[in-house]
Amino acid sequence: MALDDLFEVTTASTGRTGLACLAHEAVSMVLLDLHLPDLDGYTILQQIRVQQPRLPVVVLTGDPALATQAQHYGATDVVIKPWDLDILRVRLWQTFMDSR
Repeated sequence: MALDDLFEVTTASTGRTGLACLAHEAVSMVLLDLHLPDLDGYTILQQIRVQQPRLPVVVLTGDPALATQAQHYGATDVVIKPWDLDILRVRLWQTFMDSR
């Protein structure tokens, strides 16, 4: 809901659901948490890169040490938790605009 005024938001609570959304819906950007209940975030990121290499993917992580690793796997940007909502919104908007 915090992003609904900027984007048309589709949510997925698991990695498999998110990948299915990507396969069936036009998506402009992904906000990906590395810790999901079913799949490792890096696995999802790798699959996104195979399916849609140019799709912007912003990764959320609570571990600053994982930021470099996420970028190595192809993350466009990494936001460290706990994040400030206003900063997250700006970073997502910038990423979206840069991808156009």
